[in-house]
Amino acid sequence: MVRFLLRRLLMLVVTLLVSSFVIFTALYIAPGNPIATLSGGRSLPPEAVAQLEQRFHLDQPFPVRYWEWLSGAVQGDFGVSISQRQDVSSLIASRISTTLELVAYASAIILVVGVGMGVVGGLKPGAVDTGLLVVTTVLAALPAFVASTFLIGTFSVGLGWFPSLGNGEGFFGRIHHLTLPAVALAGASMALVARVTRTSVRGEMNREHVQTAVSRGLSRRTIIRRHVLRNAAIPITTVAGITIASLIALAAVVERAFTLNGLGSYLVSAAASKDFAVVQGISLVLVTVFVVLNTIVDLLYALLDPRVELGTRAT
Repeated sequence: MVRFLLRRLLMLVVTLLVSSFVIFTALYIAPGNPIATLSGGRSLPPEAVAQLEQRFHLDQPFPVRYWEWLSGAVQGDFGVSISQRQDVSSLIASRISTTLELVAYASAIILVVGVGMGVVGGLKPGAVDTGLLVVTTVLAALPAFVASTFLIGTFSVGLGWFPSLGNGEGFFGRIHHLTLPAVALAGASMALVARVTRTSVRGEMNREHVQTAVSRGLSRRTIIRRHVLRNAAIPITTVAGITIASLIALAAVVERAFTLNGLGSYLVSAAASKDFAVVQGISLVLVTVFVVLNTIVDLLYALLDPRVELGTRAT
């Protein structure tokens, strides 16, 4: 188990290093001039341009700039925002809670509703299963921005049950404001998890060891808990982990639709204003969260199937 953890941690570090290099390089060669943003599009004398380049480290060669940025990022220092003249770390810290709360809320919906629907569909073939298949098919076909528009028009503007703008104040206020965004963010992923869960449960119910347990007179609840759900957990964990990690990127669309003050919406506005330091900082944070979540999923494999610890593939 220790070797397994060390391998995963090494892969985590290597992935983050490669990702940081790609992020920094992509913005370094991207079209656009940060000086134009700093000057507001006005022409500046050479002395003023030189001062701005020195202040924001734009006059240094690429390797030096990358090393200084990476060294600072490891310590939580992502530089200074070109457009707002504030520390990028402070700007990220003021917005990251909204994105994390939104993703956590959507993840809870995916795990509870998605897995629940899949289990019910897998155990109850017939009208119930058919109805769930229709629902998941519709949800899977709805992009996040379409779902956001529908939810705002129906439950916010039409019925007035939920607000359509802002983050809300206090615990229950934030839950109230984040409900529609979380549903819009979770919709398609919830449908995918439900379908995979249904298929996995249905497949396990037809396995020989399950039929043997039935013939031995074990209760249905015991069979489902010990023999069906436990063996179906690995494919469910795989899909759920990937879909939940992907919510980090999809959150930007939902945050813009509901005017949430999160990292995703701020990343879009920072990219539009060519605020390179902010884009680099947010991109690295989002990639780090994505990679860490995938590493956690790998660790769950080892708990669900001990054969993973030895580096073998489950059959």
